[in-house]
Amino acid sequence: MKKNISLSSLSLLLLGIILISCSKESPVISKQDAGTVSVNTTDNNSTRVNPGNLCTISGVLSPVPLKASITAYNDHYVSEETTMNQDGTFKLNNLPADGYILLIRYVPVTGPDYLTFEVYKIIAVAGQNTDVGVITLPE
Repeated sequence: MKKNISLSSLSLLLLGIILISCSKESPVISKQDAGTVSVNTTDNNSTRVNPGNLCTISGVLSPVPLKASITAYNDHYVSEETTMNQDGTFKLNNLPADGYILLIRYVPVTGPDYLTFEVYKIIAVAGQNTDVGVITLPE
């Protein structure tokens, strides 16, 4: 009988430890959240990005479309989006240094519908502007 009480007590103790450890917030983050940067100025334990590690990507769209949105994305970073200026120039700011794909959604002068165009292998270097030059869009 004493063995049963000891074994039951031990089982109950282990179950309590498991429940307590599972109720705490897990330090593991999902793959989707791994590249997300959150800045919370009121909490000293928040994730912060050193501004020196951020970069920009800029370029010019040619021929200049009626409208265009430019998105930088990769497997680690959700995206950063901007629109082009009237002269076809664009600049994506505050990107973590990494490799990116540019997705350009635009309305050409000759057509009423949006078209898409991608530019691959853009390497953005920390603390620098990566100028991709003139991107020639199909019409």
